[in-house]
Amino acid sequence: MTVAVAGALVLTGGGVAAAGGHLPLAFTSAFASWAEDWSMNGVHGVDSDTAERVATAPGPDGTTFTVMAAPSTTLDGADAACTVVVLERAGSLRSAGPSEFLDVLDSGCAPGLQGQPFGVASVSLVRADDAPEWTSQDLYVWTAAAGHAATAEVITADGRRWPAVSYDGTLYGWIPAPREGTALPQLIGYAADGSEVGRSDL
Repeated sequence: MTVAVAGALVLTGGGVAAAGGHLPLAFTSAFASWAEDWSMNGVHGVDSDTAERVATAPGPDGTTFTVMAAPSTTLDGADAACTVVVLERAGSLRSAGPSEFLDVLDSGCAPGLQGQPFGVASVSLVRADDAPEWTSQDLYVWTAAAGHAATAEVITADGRRWPAVSYDGTLYGWIPAPREGTALPQLIGYAADGSEVGRSDL
């Protein structure tokens, strides 16, 4: 594991400042399926041009780890969203949304994880060989239900702490993929007073 992240923890619950204007065609074309008139996972589709950067953190190799989201509703009126996690290059951050990016976690439209107990929901492996211009190492990109956690961090076997970001009851983050034979990374959630509310292996 050779790439360190600046800062121990980044946690964002609200919107992230971005340049104004329509989202780049590269983004809206990639996620045009969000606007389909059929429902995905029981959620109404939305125009991908309504998406915003809702959370960001330092990514690997000088990139930015970005969560994009467009609010939606379920068929019975509950809150939902269309979301995707990408790595962005520095120049991409000057536009209203990603213009140079790599999709590192499956996108989709679904209810959030509000009300679910703290714990890992999914982990995706991003191979360096499949994305040589974006990262020099294999990555784990993960999501988890925040539960009662106000903040969270991942601690790897070497003692490093890695950033988590939050949106709509869901935590997101990345770490270098663990080497075979090392202890599993642990996601730890903390209440607003700093007390631990839960742990979950990645």
